[in-house]
Amino acid sequence: MIRFFPISQFEDREKEFAILKTIESYSIKAIKAIEIGKIQGHGYMVTTYMDGNDVEAELLVLTEKEQYQLGFEAGQELLNLHKIQAPKHIETWYAQKV
Repeated sequence: MIRFFPISQFEDREKEFAILKTIESYSIKAIKAIEIGKIQGHGYMVTTYMDGNDVEAELLVLTEKEQYQLGFEAGQELLNLHKIQAPKHIETWYAQKV
């Protein structure tokens, strides 16, 4: 998938790209960052695409056991996300919410 954005957002999108690359190293089921760049006065980011359906709709057709399994797998992915260290310049979630 390719996403175009205003060149003024390039620095923020580079940070997003770096985060996606970090997530890849934790084997998390997420889109993969492929390329970021500038073209004709715009920025662009190329990522993989994850095909799927909205989980709210899917839960309605799953058995209770399948729902439990899906929740368990989601929890494992969340555990992996929590292993990623936030950059030093970012305040904790607690400080941001207060």
